[in-house]
Amino acid sequence: MIQWYASKPNGLYSQLREKLGDFDLRTFWGPLASCQSSDWILKAAIDVLENYRPKLSLVYLPNLDYNAQRFGPDSVQAKQSLKEIDGLIGYLVEELKRRRLYEDTRIVLLSEYAFKPVRRPIYINRFLRKLGYQVVDRVEEMEFINMENSRAFALADHQLAHVYITHSDDIPEVKGVLQELPGIAEVWGEDEKKQHRIDHERSGELIAIAEPDSWFVYYWWLEDERAPEFAHTVDIHRKPGYDPVELFVNPKTYRIPLQPELIQGSHGLPVRGENDQISMIVSGRDMDLPQELDATEVHDLLLRLCLS
Repeated sequence: MIQWYASKPNGLYSQLREKLGDFDLRTFWGPLASCQSSDWILKAAIDVLENYRPKLSLVYLPNLDYNAQRFGPDSVQAKQSLKEIDGLIGYLVEELKRRRLYEDTRIVLLSEYAFKPVRRPIYINRFLRKLGYQVVDRVEEMEFINMENSRAFALADHQLAHVYITHSDDIPEVKGVLQELPGIAEVWGEDEKKQHRIDHERSGELIAIAEPDSWFVYYWWLEDERAPEFAHTVDIHRKPGYDPVELFVNPKTYRIPLQPELIQGSHGLPVRGENDQISMIVSGRDMDLPQELDATEVHDLLLRLCLS
């Protein structure tokens, strides 16, 4: 694989590469994911800020994701990841001061989601398959889900799953059976989707919400010997859903293990209380900010900050 990155203006990545070296995608996601990717991204962001002076710069530092999922949000490893990110933010502040950019820069630190310790994977597609809702094609002894011809399948996304159902007559029945699947706390239909503002035209006919200690696995095969080859690789494009097990590798085979029970942390539940809320820190004391914001309000707040 040749690693290269699209950039605008043209040639930006080449400039950053000369200063910082290659951005190693393997450190951004997969078994080798580490703080190294966040370090490169932050240094690139500082360089862009100095040389291009953007009005708004959005910078994603992924390091907190990795060990919170591998070892759980309360683990020693996750706390070490927090220290690493804290060190990078300190470096950002010092560099902005050194380059005389600090007084003209407002820093906003925004968390994306609250992690939950988990112990129970939910095999939602296997469940639907056993009940006869799915069509699976066998190719060279591997099994591939046939989404077009399946009556129902789930796109697994951490602690939430979109369930796509071909025929509307099947929706009540599928909702009923999913409510009986251990690990699922709620199944939302149209009314609940509107209430939670997830009634997008491309959302599933149903939305399944996991219990706090559970999360959704995309697997549809019933025996691991039938898993498609890509199940053992870092392949975000062919898996119908998110696969955190890509953070692990079998040291003997160099393949991703089919062991969802390795995952110790997940996220994606609707906010039920203060423990589910996330943090947003804005530098400066020149603006009155509300104590709470909906996630959908962050966009407008950032625009206000840009104009202030």
